[in-house]
Amino acid sequence: MVILSASRAHSRLFRVLLPLVLMLGIAALPSVAQQSVPVPSALAHAEPASPDSGQFQPVQPHSAQPVRVAGARALTDLPTLVADAKGLFARHGLEVAVSLGDIDTHRLARLQAGEVDFALLGLTPLVVDLVAHPDRGGPQDPVILAGLIHSSDIDRVVFHRARPIGKPSDLSGRRVALPPDANAEFLWWLFSTFHALAADIDLQREHSSEALLDLLAAGAIDAAVMREPWIARLRARLGADLGQFPTSHLYAAKWVLVSTRRTARERPALCAAMLASYRDAIALINQNTPEALALHAERAGLSASALEPDWRRQALDYHLSIDWSLIAALKQQAHWAALQADLADPIIDILALIDETALRSLVPGAVGIPPPLPRRP
Repeated sequence: MVILSASRAHSRLFRVLLPLVLMLGIAALPSVAQQSVPVPSALAHAEPASPDSGQFQPVQPHSAQPVRVAGARALTDLPTLVADAKGLFARHGLEVAVSLGDIDTHRLARLQAGEVDFALLGLTPLVVDLVAHPDRGGPQDPVILAGLIHSSDIDRVVFHRARPIGKPSDLSGRRVALPPDANAEFLWWLFSTFHALAADIDLQREHSSEALLDLLAAGAIDAAVMREPWIARLRARLGADLGQFPTSHLYAAKWVLVSTRRTARERPALCAAMLASYRDAIALINQNTPEALALHAERAGLSASALEPDWRRQALDYHLSIDWSLIAALKQQAHWAALQADLADPIIDILALIDETALRSLVPGAVGIPPPLPRRP
């Protein structure tokens, strides 16, 4: 990736970070409201009862075909793991087959090719695809059904303390690896531009998240962009030798449930049943967090309590929503994608990525944006 000159880069960084400032301000409101005022979100409807208490009525989609879901091993996709392991999909009449993949662009491609019905994604691959293909309206266009998580601390730049690295500028001339993940590219751009890092950094993009563990421990690379649970796995290996640069002031990760425009329009009951399953899973996560984290830790080969430090930092906020913080995050990343494509003042229709119909019908308070205008004939 080409590093821009300092003045030009920081000017562009300001344009990209402005929506982030608004987003973080909006996203901070629920944490304040939780102290005194009920928050109109899916969790307000879900807690304190559990899905087994009878409060949640199953949503029956009347689907005879198995539902194919492209999930991920990242901690951001904890709701899919909980819904599958606890039988919540089945409770809502769904036979679901979950496949796991760690490259977000591959999951998006599978969705667009009709190989899966739903995919769990970060925002970056969606906006990159939107900028590349701005003419929307096709049946296989991806649309966001709901946001699932907001986290400012699940992705970090990590390094081995055995190297002479103490501040970001010490990465000059060193080997930094990014997993083949669009979200990692975006985070690295923010980080490197904000810290005005030199252009002599040897960026490596060919290694999987799994491979980065061995490469960093062996000294084959000096630093990497990583996300949980791989950071926890690296911490288990390196202990105090694991160094981390904060990124929470630059980036807040959001994870969304995505389907196609055709599925959203033609199979609303199926979409509602999927959202109901995730609503119930999120309720379980918030009611019994240690058990949910232990479930994920077991799959990652970690001790049951290995992921709890992240929760204690309150870095993970699972809830169903479509609100202005999601819109701000999409706009921020769309500006970045347009810069990478060297597009001058592109017209980017962020709302083309959203179909909130099913969520609005299931949990009206979880949708914080106005209803769309009627479609023109």
